Parts: sequence; structure tokens; C-alpha cells
Amino acid sequence: MENPRWKIAVIGAGWVCERVHLPYLARFETLAVTGVFDADWERGQRVAQGWHVPMFSRWEEVLNSDAEVVIICTPASSHAQLADQALRAGKHVICEKPLALTRSDATALARTAASEHLGLFCCMTNRFRTDVAQMRAAIEEGRIGVPRLFRCSWLRRSGAPGTEGGLENGVLWDLGTHLVDLVLWLSGWAEEESVASFTTQLGSLKHDTSAAWHDPASSSHSAICVDDTGTVDVVFGSQGSAHIEVSWATWPPHDVTELVVQGTEGTLLLRTVFGWSPDRLRPDGNGLFLSDHSHRGWKPLVRHDDRPREYQSQLDHFFARLDAGETWSAELPVLERGVGILARAASAPERGER
Repeated sequence: MENPRWKIAVIGAGWVCERVHLPYLARFETLAVTGVFDADWERGQRVAQGWHVPMFSRWEEVLNSDAEVVIICTPASSHAQLADQALRAGKHVICEKPLALTRSDATALARTAASEHLGLFCCMTNRFRTDVAQMRAAIEEGRIGVPRLFRCSWLRRSGAPGTEGGLENGVLWDLGTHLVDLVLWLSGWAEEESVASFTTQLGSLKHDTSAAWHDPASSSHSAICVDDTGTVDVVFGSQGSAHIEVSWATWPPHDVTELVVQGTEGTLLLRTVFGWSPDRLRPDGNGLFLSDHSHRGWKPLVRHDDRPREYQSQLDHFFARLDAGETWSAELPVLERGVGILARAASAPERGER
């Protein structure tokens, strides 16, 4: 490829690399994949050969390469270190969520990106859904007055991740990261005052073989013991509060995600399915609804996104920002706060024994 717009290295050759990032990059002749790297050499080689892209044999080769952008698709525990090294090597960074596992690490990454004048983006994918964007617009337009209470849930029916990386930190970091981010992004609330959490195991980490996140080729998870269900309660002083519930192992008829925002003059309800679940294709009245003084029932505002277009939309956004030379993001403080809330929630939850 002659004179590509961006040269990109992808780190971590797992499910999200093959399902999201490499298909996206392959769509554009102006985005050149300079190589894929994975600590598992055989997996890295299989993915590189399958996508007809070069392979890096060592992480140091990535840092010393001519790649301008590094996309990090590794387990969460490695995100902060890899992102820091990539930034210090002069690379823009696109990182799968979460950006880090401690607020101090997330803050340090933001400072490094700012000092190096580099882009730092985290894949908080659900911000880029059409229905979520409409929800935010309705709040900003004052259609429910002042938001005071959030109630958020993301429940999967036998939907545990199929990789050790997906399982290693439990359901709060996996699904809870997205919901905490949406509370902060939608509400605009300032610093939280208290965080409480509860976790337990309801199931046995069974996998739905029809689910896109299940990786039948992955190794056994019998040695991994993590909680599959949990709640997080956050109080933002007099501004409001949020209750978040997540599970890989509840037993509703179908996967379901709900966001309810109670305001001083109305309520917004988003009933949908996040992620790659095949249940996204079920209509079942999914969508964004409003109830206020003039509507006794739920007034539909927009249908839900039945296909995962948000994965492409987020990358469109990131590369548009890089094209425009926008290297500092006002979104980073929100990402830092989200990491901080999850770190507090995951560090010492009340735990229910099976």
C-alpha cells in the first residue's frame, strides 16, 4: 500500500481483534495493518496468516516499528502497561475497555497522552449506539427535567465470556464498565461520594454455544473462579444516585439490557440488548421510550439498534479525531472516573456465597 493514511499495529489476536478490529481495518485501503502481535505465538501466526497481514514476533518490535497507531486487544490486566509503553514510543493508542484497572493508572495514561500530544481512545462502545445517543440528547434537551436516579441492568442468559482474558476480572469489569461509563456520560454528574458493591456466583460459567463471545477453541476455564453476577450502587451527593446490575448467568428468557433514568419531570426507558447477542434481532418492543406529565404510557422515541453498528461507529470516530489532529480528549476525565468507580466496586465487594 502506497502512502496509507495511518499505519496500525494490533496487539492481542483474540476474539475482538478478529471480530471487530481487523474486519474494520480491512475495509479501508488508507488504513495499513503493519502487523499483529500476540504473546501466544501460534495464535498470532494463525490470525496474521488468516488475514494476510504481517506478524510481530516480539512486543519490542511493535514499539520500534513505523506503526503510528497501536490497537490494544489484550486482557485488561495488561492495558495500562502496554498503553503507557506505546504512548512513550510515540504511538497513538486505541484500547479496548477498560483503559486501566486503577484510577491512578488511567490518570497517568491521560497525562502521558497529553504531554506527548498523542491520541488516547478507549472503546466504550455503547456510547456510539443510535438509541443511547438519542437518550443523551433527550436528557440534554431537558425532556425529563433534571436526572436524579439511574437504574441500569445488563443480564445475559448463560453468556459468560469464552476466553480467560474475558473472565479474569469478573463480571463487574466486563459488563459493569460499560454501564458505569454510561451513567457518567449521560448524567454529567460530578465526583461520586460513595460506592458499594455486591458479587456472587449464580451459575457455573456455562457458555451459550450460539453466542458470538463464546470461543470454543479457548482453553479450559475450570481453574478460573470469578463472580458471574453483581451490583454496584453509586451516590453522587445531592445530584443523584445509580444502581447497576450485571450478570453472565441469570435466567431471563433472553438477554436484556435496560437503562431507566428518572428525572424531575419525566422518565426515560431504554429496553434493548447490548453487545453481540443473537437476541438483538428480537423485536419485543425494544427501543427508547419517554413518560412524562403529558404521557401516561410509554411514548416511543426510537427503535433499538438491532445490529452491532456501534463497533464500527466508534472506530470511525477515533480515526476522524486523529485525521483532524485532535490529540486531547475531554472524554478522558470521564474514563478516569469510570475506572475509579469500578476499581472501588471490585476491590472489596460484599460477597454472597453459593
